[in-house]
Amino acid sequence: MIATLEKISGNLAGYLNNVLINREELLVSTINRNLIIIPEDDWNHINETLKLFEDKKSLKALLDGHNARNLNIEHKTYSFEEVFDDLQD
Repeated sequence: MIATLEKISGNLAGYLNNVLINREELLVSTINRNLIIIPEDDWNHINETLKLFEDKKSLKALLDGHNARNLNIEHKTYSFEEVFDDLQD
C-alpha cells in the first residue's frame, strides 16, 4: 500500500493495524524521502537473510545448494545429530 504522510496522519493506527493484519508493507511518501513500514517479524527475517549473505561460507553453501537443485543433483542429507555433533556433550 502507498500513502502520503498527510493521508496517514489522520488514521495512523488504522494504517499500522492494516500492515500487521494483512502483512502488507506500507510505503509512506513524504516531501523529503519515502519510508517503508513492515511487521517486526518480517524485518527479523530480512535481517537474518542479510546475515547469511554477509557470511561468505553460508552464502557459498546457499548458492551451491541452489545450483545443485537447478541441476537436479541430490545431496547427502544429514541428521540433526550429525549437524550438531560438535555441540553435544
